[in-house]
Amino acid sequence: MVEGATALTTNDYLPQLIIQNDFAVSEPRNGKIRAVHLMPGTIPIDLYLSRENEVSLSFQQLEYPHISEVEPLRPGQYKLDWRWTGSPITHYEDSLTIEMGQLLTMYFISSTKIQSSSPMMVVGETLP
Repeated sequence: MVEGATALTTNDYLPQLIIQNDFAVSEPRNGKIRAVHLMPGTIPIDLYLSRENEVSLSFQQLEYPHISEVEPLRPGQYKLDWRWTGSPITHYEDSLTIEMGQLLTMYFISSTKIQSSSPMMVVGETLP
């Protein structure tokens, strides 16, 4: 995806073209993960991936239409907590399984016409 300064234009939150780069170098004994905020007209989001009740990785203040950096993560089962930045309330919970050599991309989208009422996650998988 083309993102960052080149992807942002002042267009009153109209859809933008985002081109995603799926090239990823696998890391020995790890998987990789990234997140994409695709909910126009909403504030930034915070994501927390926990394992055994301890936060293993977080993506904070992820803004529309940005993509986070790709981060390595040990294989296993993780709990995901999604919040609006600055809010103590979890708006979305899910679980993810990370496998060795895998790149997961979490896309956060609105599931209804009311943009912020029902966020949902769609996961894309890129295999090595």
